[in-house]
Amino acid sequence: MKLTKHVGIDTANSRVALIMTVLPDTEDCLVVNTDRLPSDLKENFTHILGSQEGQTAINLADVLARRLYSDSGKNMLQTLHEYGYIRKASIDEIHMTPSPAYKIPLRTVLVESNIIARPVVAEDTTKFNPHHYNAQAANVGEALGTARNLLIEADLLEQSAREKREQAYNYAPSLRPGAPAPTDKAEPIDIPFTRPEPAAEQLTPADLAASFSEQSPPEGDA
Repeated sequence: MKLTKHVGIDTANSRVALIMTVLPDTEDCLVVNTDRLPSDLKENFTHILGSQEGQTAINLADVLARRLYSDSGKNMLQTLHEYGYIRKASIDEIHMTPSPAYKIPLRTVLVESNIIARPVVAEDTTKFNPHHYNAQAANVGEALGTARNLLIEADLLEQSAREKREQAYNYAPSLRPGAPAPTDKAEPIDIPFTRPEPAAEQLTPADLAASFSEQSPPEGDA
C-alpha cells in the first residue's frame, strides 16, 4: 500500500497539506489549503510534497525553504506565506489521510511519534463497576479502528525507513548488504544538484514559526 505523508483534511473536509507538525510550546500546526492554490503554484507545491525529499521530511516547511519558485524569485515557503496560503490551525482540527481509505487524527500521529506528550488520564477513584468495564470491552469496533490507525502509522514509519536506507546506499553503495567489499579507490558520490537561491534574504521555517506563534488561530477556515 502506497502511503503519502503530510496530506489530510480539516474540519470543513477541505484538503490540506501539513507543513509544520506543531509550533513550539503550542498545540497548533501550520497547513496549506491545497485546493486554493493557483494552478502553477499548486503544481510546484504538489511536486515538492511528493518528492523523495518531501516524503522523508518531518516538517515539509524545511524542504519548501530550500526550493525556489521561479515566478517570485523567492523560496516556496516565503512565496506561500506572502500570498497568504499558510494558516495556523489546532492539531485537533486536522486529520491525516495517508491513503483515501484512512483518516487518522493528527494528535494521535504526534503522540505515537513522540512529538507531543501523551495526555495524562486522571485516576478513576469511583467504585469498580464490572458491567461498565464489560461494556467498554465489548466495543470491538472502536478497538479495531485504533488498531488500524496504529498499523497505518507503522507502515508510514517503515516506508520512511526504507527510503532513508536507499538514500544511504546511493551515497555509499558498498554498505548495501551483499555488495562487494570497498577497495582503496574512493567511490564517486552522486551529489544532487541544488539550484542556488537568490542572495536576498529568504524566509526560514524558524522565522515562519515565530511569526505564527504570536498569532491566535482563526475561528474558521479563512
